[in-house]
Parts: sequence; C-alpha cells; structure tokens
Amino acid sequence: MYKFDGVDIKTFGATPGKVPGECLAISGIFDMPKRIGETEHNWGSSIEPFVDKEDIEIDGRTITLVAIVAASHIVDFKKKAIACRVLGTAFGDFNVIQRDAIVVEKHADISIVTVKFWHPEYHTVPLSISPSGGSGMLIDNYNLISDFGIYMKYKSGVNDTAKRIDINTTARYSNSEYRELSDMIFTGHLKAASMQDAYSKMMQFHSLCLSPGIRTFSDAGNKKHKVYFKDEIRCKAVMDGLLSFDLKMRRLND
Repeated sequence: MYKFDGVDIKTFGATPGKVPGECLAISGIFDMPKRIGETEHNWGSSIEPFVDKEDIEIDGRTITLVAIVAASHIVDFKKKAIACRVLGTAFGDFNVIQRDAIVVEKHADISIVTVKFWHPEYHTVPLSISPSGGSGMLIDNYNLISDFGIYMKYKSGVNDTAKRIDINTTARYSNSEYRELSDMIFTGHLKAASMQDAYSKMMQFHSLCLSPGIRTFSDAGNKKHKVYFKDEIRCKAVMDGLLSFDLKMRRLND
C-alpha cells in the first residue's frame, strides 16, 4: 500500500506498478545516501579521513514510485504527487519533496507513471544487533552473512595501488612515495526472509557503515583492512527478500 499524505493512491485511480528490473513499485528506500561535506584532508604526505561524529553529514536520497494510473485520473494523480509531503509505504513514512519530472508512459486507457521524490533528511537507526564474529567477511566483529544476510565478492580495486598524492607547488615535484587512499568495490546480495526483513537488515547495515570511527574489514582470507564508508549504496529489490548492490570501501594505507 502506498499513500500520499495518508491517502491511499487507489483513491486517485492508481495501483502500484513495478520499477523496471525490480520486484516492487518503489525504489530508493533501501539505499544508503552518500556523505557530503569535507570527508578527507590532504596533508601532502598522507590523507586524513574525517570520521568523528560531528564530521559525518549525510545527503538526501531519491525515492521512486511507479504507478499504473487510469487515463481519467492522470491529472489528479500528478497534482496529488506534486503536493505530497509524506510518502507512506509498508516500510514506513518518508518526508519528501516532489521536485523532479514526472514521466507518463501512455498505454491505451492506462498510463505508467514514474514519480521521483526527494527524501532530504535521512537518519540512521540505532545499531541494535550484536556482532556474532566467526569466520568469513567481517566488518569490525559483525559477520556479514550471519548478522546481515550479506554475501559479497570482489569486483575491483582490491590489488590496486592508488595514485600518488599531488601537492600545490610551482616547483618540480617528483616524490611518488606518498599515496592517496584507494577504493575496494564489491558486488553484494542481501538475503532475508521477506522484504520487511531485508529492509530491517539493510538499515542496520547502513548504521554500521555510517557510524563514527574507522572500521576493520576482514576479508575472506582473513586479511584485515582499515576502511571507512563515504559513498552511497544503491540497492535493487530483485525478488522477495533479495537485494543486490555494489559496496565501495575507502581503504586506508597500511
């Protein structure tokens, strides 16, 4: 069920559709927004990540709703979408602003309408699960499989060497010893008993990634890396209880 300011969209002649390539009418609610503001400082010989609580400022995110709307209700539906300030879903209510184009794809006497809402104030939930430890991939002592249902494999960047740190100077600069931070990128899937369970697990994972401090990532070979997270996580709801996503970790130099 989806609502505009507490009113079911069925009242406006609409039924939930499907986001292309996904199993739900909505996308974006599983996404973790990126950090904004200054996240690192270049000291010339090292890069300092800013990971204190007061440093962590989080961007908003886009929530997309796809609806099938009767032709006679298109105008009213779009007006209600534009006026909407609270988007109601089975996963909770979200304070939103409708600021992007509304796309209408006509099909005989119905239309597929794609509405993008901006969710400007994202907040993490309390990290309430206890770390289970064990073997395999871990962040701090949280086991990605046991604690979050997350299965990951390397995509790129694991064996890369970051480019050298450049400094502003008019003199010839030939030092190549000091290196920027590098990114490790993974493809991941979150498996859960239901979409509600997947949402809960992903929100807990967001809270771990965005918590203050440097994290310790233990890879499948038990090699440990100091990392932090500043990039968004964009998720696809592939099927009931299954999310797919890419995850980027910012790795500190050893």
